[in-house]
Amino acid sequence: MLMTDIETPTAAMLEELLLQNGWTLNGPLEIEILESKQHGPSWMHSLRMLDTGGADIPPRLRLKVTPPESRESLFYQRASASAPIPRCLALRAGSPSLILMEDLGASHTDLSDWPNPLPQQAAFTVLDSLARFHASSWTTWDPETCAAELPFFLTGAENYAAFI
Repeated sequence: MLMTDIETPTAAMLEELLLQNGWTLNGPLEIEILESKQHGPSWMHSLRMLDTGGADIPPRLRLKVTPPESRESLFYQRASASAPIPRCLALRAGSPSLILMEDLGASHTDLSDWPNPLPQQAAFTVLDSLARFHASSWTTWDPETCAAELPFFLTGAENYAAFI
């Protein structure tokens, strides 16, 4: 299988991943690796698409490669399309797990670049975004009362323990 070298993604590797996820390609992909960083046991590759093979693929992508025991690919499988997260174009659980998503770097900043401590408005924005993100996975949420039907893993200590 082509998807074993986590340090150097290739166009062939992305083609295989996209085809496995139902994409139609009318020609070969061409990519440029802009940056590769290791974050703990995972790798994050920033990619520029030089040729998308005729598919409607954003010009900038991120390929995240995680260990097989990572639950992140499961999250993206289950995440609602309306969840406020980058669009996941393709994923594969396994050894290693692969997540190909749109790169929002042009319109978003890395929290590690922010001042410490955060200005009050920035902290409010971060907390609001996190609250909206987590609430998006709940089946019902009333913004007036903040009442919500909790996701399954928060319905009891044993369910939470099984989740983590």
